[in-house]
Amino acid sequence: MVNFNGPSNTYPLVSWVDVEEGRVDPSIFHDKIVIVGPHAIGLGDVVPTPFDPVLPGVELHANVIDNIISQRYLVRSTMTTMVDLGLILVFGFAVALYMPKMGATRSIFYASLAFLLFTALTSGCSCSSDGS
Repeated sequence: MVNFNGPSNTYPLVSWVDVEEGRVDPSIFHDKIVIVGPHAIGLGDVVPTPFDPVLPGVELHANVIDNIISQRYLVRSTMTTMVDLGLILVFGFAVALYMPKMGATRSIFYASLAFLLFTALTSGCSCSSDGS
């Protein structure tokens, strides 16, 4: 899970053409991590985030690198992880035991119902950025 810092353009962007043609002072790259990649939305390398529905992929990588360097991780609590594991096991065993005994229509209905119930039970789980 990525702890996003904000929407698109949160990190400084420099055009590759400007670098190639010498319009950018090279000292701005000193002691920096430089990620080279497209920033144009039309190229399809975009991801939806809580801050921006079309964040360029290069900025996703910048957020991940920033999380690693600053150690600002999003961590699921132990209780949330245990609840998820318990629900996965309960629903997994229920599907394995009962679905083969049902017809196709009932199997689809109960599988959809189980999915909706699982989603409802896990959607309220929280994450923290301090590891607790």
